[in-house]
Amino acid sequence: ANSYSVKFNKNATDATGSMSNESFSYGTAKALTANSFARTGYTFGGWATSANGAKAYNDKQTVSNLTATANGTVNLYAKWTANTYSVKFNANGGSGSMSNQCFTYGVAQALTANAFTRTGYTFAGWATSATGAKVYNDKQSVSNLASTQGATYNLYAVWTQNDRMYMVIDLSRGSSASSYPVSYLADVPEGGWTEEYQTTKLVLRYVEPGTYMMGSPSSEIGRANNEPRHQVTLTKPFYVGVFACSQKQWQLVKGSNPITYEPLKHDEYVQTEISYNDIRGSSQGSQWPASSAVDSTSFLGRMRSRTGLAFDLPTEAQWEYACRAGTTTAYNLGLDLPSSDPGEISRFVHNNNIARCSYYYNSLGGAMYATPSGVGIGIPNDWGLYAMHGNTWEWCLDWYSALGTGAATDPDGATSGDNRVLRGGSSHCMGDDCRSARRTSLPPDRRFDGFNGTMNNSTEFVGFRLCLPLDQ
Repeated sequence: ANSYSVKFNKNATDATGSMSNESFSYGTAKALTANSFARTGYTFGGWATSANGAKAYNDKQTVSNLTATANGTVNLYAKWTANTYSVKFNANGGSGSMSNQCFTYGVAQALTANAFTRTGYTFAGWATSATGAKVYNDKQSVSNLASTQGATYNLYAVWTQNDRMYMVIDLSRGSSASSYPVSYLADVPEGGWTEEYQTTKLVLRYVEPGTYMMGSPSSEIGRANNEPRHQVTLTKPFYVGVFACSQKQWQLVKGSNPITYEPLKHDEYVQTEISYNDIRGSSQGSQWPASSAVDSTSFLGRMRSRTGLAFDLPTEAQWEYACRAGTTTAYNLGLDLPSSDPGEISRFVHNNNIARCSYYYNSLGGAMYATPSGVGIGIPNDWGLYAMHGNTWEWCLDWYSALGTGAATDPDGATSGDNRVLRGGSSHCMGDDCRSARRTSLPPDRRFDGFNGTMNNSTEFVGFRLCLPLDQ
């Protein structure tokens, strides 16, 4: 009787396990070896005679005469059925109803739009526990939430209290004041953020904690090698400036404007010519992340003493999270660069009102380099934050260092270094330097100390926006 082999194929690159060939004799019935392959999110459904064929044999089925050729090999391919599971939505203090949503493992699918409401609160996304941080946005496309057939995956509504969506600090009492009044708004004022919110008042927006992908994908045009993409989870909420700090706001806190070139002095323009040390201080303020203390005479020292609130710079992770506002694209308006050609980049950034940066002015026949302008320019991101692309680089808390590639939770950056992180790009930059993931750095005592009407490639404009980390 002819003898032949049966060879078992996993039929999926993500399947695991191994099975030896099995010897058969023609005319002799024999049970197939029990399947020992496994695949997360899938159930084994039998064997086929081709990779894409229909199931021909069940697991451990008794078979005979699979081939009549001596010493031949019969190939059997594992058949896999993707597991289905349910996503259950929990109002978590809200009201309304939402049906469970059926998902298939391995298939991306958008979450059902939120239908819950809660008086006095705004829906902010979904968490995986009742007290957890936001993990998914409304209607976000997700896959592989559960790997068990018939399982139920629970998502809990995350709510933001409306009456404290925006924090407003009144600086009008000036640099000699002993205190600055702090108030809250449930929404953007009727008529929008008028000039007073960019000059005599300082406004910050509440940001829910959550998880996002920091850095850029390898396919992103303009990507630098210091932007490895990795998951970051921020477990605590924070307030962050709707605008970068303006010249008037700086003067009201510190008493003077360090800008020396008169044509660049405008109350509503971004405050530049300031170093990291000017903002936090060169003594206690230089100790981050070992200490969060700041010098009493620094900008932040005065803000803290006059409000009783622990204002600071955002960490690099907080800055990018706030900049992206749930987006994964190169820019927070949901846009990616269409080309690596400098001229195309210039036109794209200019035509889409993405950022105030110099190169598009040059490419369109204007000034060789642009200068910074008002803090409220351009289109805000989905969280209402302005000018996080271009205009000025913005100081972050962290020492500059290589980013890791593994998942991180509440990262504070390196413990020491030579330079502090800058984010956002400036009016001096090309458009691809203003992407959400773009990183650079300067020494903490560095400031651009004057502008005489000419600029060169070593000149950068640097400002900052306030952050207020919260413990709950």
